[in-house]
This record gives sequence, structure tokens and C-alpha cells, in this order.
Amino acid sequence: MLERDTSGKEWFDKQRAKYVQAWASHNLAESLGHPSMGFVPTETLREWAMRHELLQYLPQVYRA
Repeated sequence: MLERDTSGKEWFDKQRAKYVQAWASHNLAESLGHPSMGFVPTETLREWAMRHELLQYLPQVYRA
């Protein structure tokens, strides 16, 4: 049985996840009126997540 080299696929999968996360973060910050997620107030993100039924996916610190 031949062993397949999956390191290339794994690298591309990691890169895809990295860039999708960066894209989503940038677009969310922009839609909330901020230049990046670092400027989005906790309460603003929490309210957005509640409106879109995504609160459970935020870190615990945002749900308190």
C-alpha cells in the first residue's frame, strides 16, 4: 500500500481556515462600524451575537 503525502493538503487546509477567519473577522468588524475586532466593544459584539443567535459560540467572557 502506498503512503500518501497529505502534508500539502493539510497546509492548504490550515491556510484556508486562517484566511477565512481573517476575512470573517474583518467583515464583522466593518459591519459593526469598527476598523478591526479589537475596537469592537464587548457589549456590541454580545448584542450582535444575541440578535443572530450565535451567543453560544462566543468565549465565556462575552456571555457573562
